[in-house]
Amino acid sequence: MEVSGVVRVETEAVHLDTISGQDYRLRLGPEEALFSGLSGNSVALVGARLGSRIWVRHWRVVTGADGSTPYLGRLERHGANLILLDRNTGRRFTFDAQSLSDLEQAVGAQILLRGFVVEPHVLHVIDWEILAAP
Repeated sequence: MEVSGVVRVETEAVHLDTISGQDYRLRLGPEEALFSGLSGNSVALVGARLGSRIWVRHWRVVTGADGSTPYLGRLERHGANLILLDRNTGRRFTFDAQSLSDLEQAVGAQILLRGFVVEPHVLHVIDWEILAAP
């Protein structure tokens, strides 16, 4: 089953609210920790449905809570550079000099990042948050 909607995180579960009014409870396995920071974001996912539950096999963030398209992935050090392998596009991004100092503290973490491309595969960061610590 393919479905998209807005993530709603409650204390006991993660839900997906679709545009047609359906409310699915998501089963995410080890990636459930990532979803705690995705409340209000639109996601597209593929999984097996049983009643009002979906066992998620694959997912991506479509739009952020602010309407922008965020970048999501693990922040890694590669030599002197910081690299983000974006889950949504599969592309690797580096960062402009202004963005590097803030991101140093998140190396190894899964992050959700809002920003824009300033050069090919180079991002300028507007805002970011850690979804899962290293």
